[in-house]
Amino acid sequence: MRYVFIAAACLVLGLLVGGATGWYKVQQAPWPGHPIVKDYDPSKKTATIVRPENKPERRPNSPEGGPLPDVEVPEPEFDFGKIESEKHGQHEFVIKNVGDADLVLTRGETTCRCTVMNFDQITVPPGGITKVLIDWNAEKFAGPITQRATIYTNDPDEPEITLTVKGRVMQSIRTVPKEIVFSRVRAGQPATAVVKVLGYRDHPIHVTSVDLMDKQLADSFLVTFEPIPEAALSKEDPDATNGYYVRVQLKPGLPLGTFAQKLIIHTDQEDLDTFDVGITGRIESDVEISGPAWVSNQGYLFLDAVNAKEGKESRLMIRLQGFPADQLKIEVEDRNPPLLEVEVEEPKSIGGGLSTLVPVTIRVPP
Repeated sequence: MRYVFIAAACLVLGLLVGGATGWYKVQQAPWPGHPIVKDYDPSKKTATIVRPENKPERRPNSPEGGPLPDVEVPEPEFDFGKIESEKHGQHEFVIKNVGDADLVLTRGETTCRCTVMNFDQITVPPGGITKVLIDWNAEKFAGPITQRATIYTNDPDEPEITLTVKGRVMQSIRTVPKEIVFSRVRAGQPATAVVKVLGYRDHPIHVTSVDLMDKQLADSFLVTFEPIPEAALSKEDPDATNGYYVRVQLKPGLPLGTFAQKLIIHTDQEDLDTFDVGITGRIESDVEISGPAWVSNQGYLFLDAVNAKEGKESRLMIRLQGFPADQLKIEVEDRNPPLLEVEVEEPKSIGGGLSTLVPVTIRVPP
């Protein structure tokens, strides 16, 4: 019972304090104690706000009668258009003080270390104008970019302002594709790949010569280049100012297995006189063997443990490139050890007759 009485007393006390506080605020309010909204239209949900005649308009955070700064930035955002990667740009932002007290600007944070401001603190007198220089670097990046810098102010209505620079960072030069890959080239067969070299500078980048890094493999390649016609260039990339087709022909004669080479492209640019494009590939035999127990990189069949009472068998697929099935005859020439049983099935034509698939079963009898 005692706790109920205490709770009721606290409730009554809270109502009295709240009512007194509300009455005091009404007496001190900058309006004459009646609603300041009139002409409310329920259908449009609009109304006219009435300011008391005896109270002049003032900024919400202003102390009564005190002078204050008022910051104004006519153009807080700057679009720099296009810039090359690893280049830098700068822009001056105009900041005004349209108030009646000194405006103090303090350097704040930036969204990237590549963006800097040229001041620590500036005081702008009433009616004064200052310029803040923003300097930014377009690091190793390509694509749209937006950087922001924050400045703190002593304007109570706008304690901080944000200056923004944005645009598009373009690579000086790029290759499409970035690397040449000759995949599954048949032994004795040539292959060709084309690399597009695209330039983005105001002054065209000219390819002057090409070279190959690995001189031992250089004779296995033939490299030529020619300018990309203007009509084709606009389709490749409308932002590119010029470009070249670089054709790399792989000659027959490389041994079976993987290979690697590097194409070196020389230009007429002092700061970008050379750049390279990797070349990789694999030369495969006309005869390809596959199967679950076939170890292709070492060329043997792994049967694992064989139960002498049950025996074991494994099925292989032999693919022959360029051999018509109707003209092909497969015979077993030798077996080692002699106990192995080899069953060769009928060859099957695949790939529109360009290849032949021969199923072969190798069996260890019980």
